Amino acid sequence: MFTKSCLAPVAAMVVLAGSASAVAAQDHAGSLVEGTWAGSFASTEWTFEFKHEGGSWSGRYMSARSGKWVPMQSLAVSGNTVRFAIEAKPPVAFSLEVDKANKAMTGDVAIFGKKLPFTATRKS
Repeated sequence: MFTKSCLAPVAAMVVLAGSASAVAAQDHAGSLVEGTWAGSFASTEWTFEFKHEGGSWSGRYMSARSGKWVPMQSLAVSGNTVRFAIEAKPPVAFSLEVDKANKAMTGDVAIFGKKLPFTATRKS
């Protein structure tokens, strides 16, 4: 006959296994977005870099015109979706989704109150 004390270790293992699966799923999702991507917007080539370290996301971008890395603003990653803004006037915001092949991000860029299509391809 099973008692509560016998089932407690089993329940703990089930919880830990579920937690490990959740972490693995997050790590896989992170691997979809993490890396360097490039695309064209406003007649300029842009490079975007996403990093996932210590459970936190960071990102930076560079335009071919400036040649300088700048931190992204309002970066949010959920699964294969990434949203971020770049420092600009007027404000510019991206909402992108990584494709199943993990080779392109597609979505839109919002500027001047309009949404325009945008695609970036994986560089690393």
